[in-house]
Amino acid sequence: MDYRKYFMDNMEGLQKLIRIPSTYDEKTADQDKPYGKPVHDALTYMKQVLQNDGFEVTDLENKIIFTSAGEGERIDILSHLDVVSVSGAWQKDPFSGDIEDGYLYGRGSQDMKTPAWLVFLAVRMIRDSGIKLNKKIRLVYGSDEERMMDDMKLYVSRVEPASFSFTPDGRFPVAVGEKGIMTVFMKGRYDGLVTELTSGSQSTTVPAEARCLVKGANEQSAAVFLLADEMNGRVRKLRGGLKIETFGVAAHSSHPEKGHSALIDLLKLLGDVCRDESLKKLHEAFHDYHGSGLGIACESREMGPLTVNLGALSIKNGEVFGKVDIRYPMGTDAERIMEQLKRHLPDHEFELVYEAPASLVREDDHHVQALLDIYNKVMNANEKPFISDSGSYAKVVGNCVSMGPVFPGQESGFHQMNERISLDDCVKCLEIYHKAILKLLDLGYSIDS
Repeated sequence: MDYRKYFMDNMEGLQKLIRIPSTYDEKTADQDKPYGKPVHDALTYMKQVLQNDGFEVTDLENKIIFTSAGEGERIDILSHLDVVSVSGAWQKDPFSGDIEDGYLYGRGSQDMKTPAWLVFLAVRMIRDSGIKLNKKIRLVYGSDEERMMDDMKLYVSRVEPASFSFTPDGRFPVAVGEKGIMTVFMKGRYDGLVTELTSGSQSTTVPAEARCLVKGANEQSAAVFLLADEMNGRVRKLRGGLKIETFGVAAHSSHPEKGHSALIDLLKLLGDVCRDESLKKLHEAFHDYHGSGLGIACESREMGPLTVNLGALSIKNGEVFGKVDIRYPMGTDAERIMEQLKRHLPDHEFELVYEAPASLVREDDHHVQALLDIYNKVMNANEKPFISDSGSYAKVVGNCVSMGPVFPGQESGFHQMNERISLDDCVKCLEIYHKAILKLLDLGYSIDS
């Protein structure tokens, strides 16, 4: 099988998918487009691709689609077509789908339009080979993974559970478990120097930019603070106040330490220089990514430490509103964490809008061992299963693991500026997914590298 030729022959279809700016858009959301027009466009595009290739597609309320091949015991492959919003100064158009120096660029190139496309190619290769399938393989495409996973909740409520599922939405070789995830909305009254503040749009990304308008602050002291504390920011004097902007480095909230929060910098500046006590309390609460400022720091041997990310904050018309992402290991739970949030910030209200407990699949499960065996054979490696800090559809489905597309030792581009994926890695991923699906289907065909 010439995996490189097969991938490159189908590159244009993947580029068209990446060019769709499929971020959640409340303004265009309605009954027919529950997550907004851009996300609906991506789901519709993938539906058309499948149908044009002869796959019969089931559409559940314009939220999630699926198609199957074969009969009998079912294996699901779960992908999502929505992406997080774009922030920061990209070197390329984030929805260009450009190829340069052996890389495919664009939001979703890693997370996760490319692997979603690769598993489609892998299943199509198997179908077109004429092999008689003795199990059912199902491709599932959702459109709300980056927000609330309501799409997958709908799917689970409508279909019989699969015997096993995997999602190509993480790292190789195989993630058998994930930390618990909470999305918490925070709100309260605000009466301080800041007339308007905005930073971030979702809880799952470390905000790369933050800006505010401040009345009556001292421009010189703010500028000196930026310089002394080596913040990346700028201050502009306006009539009656200042415009302050800070700039950081975006990162996925599962590894906030890999980024630098422009919002935390701004809160520190406003608290220390502008002497805004309420914002100083927020800085003290959220400055530590492991939750010590909120009294929720903990860790487990299998899953490591809890992480917390204040991914979005706004102040307008005397109201403060924030979005918080928390990833917690086994040994604690959402109820205890919520109690601590309310205790440490009693002037704010907290609403738990999404929660999925920590998940774990046994390492000795024969499906897990099949995936691991294929990966190690193709890569001539000896890797072991691991626990992921990220969140995927495995949170909702159960008996589900994640597998790729990021290889061991690589930096993840998930939720970051200038997201890209190597074409060589795409070819290798296609080979792994193709052989892994054959293995899961218990087909006696050559799977050795």
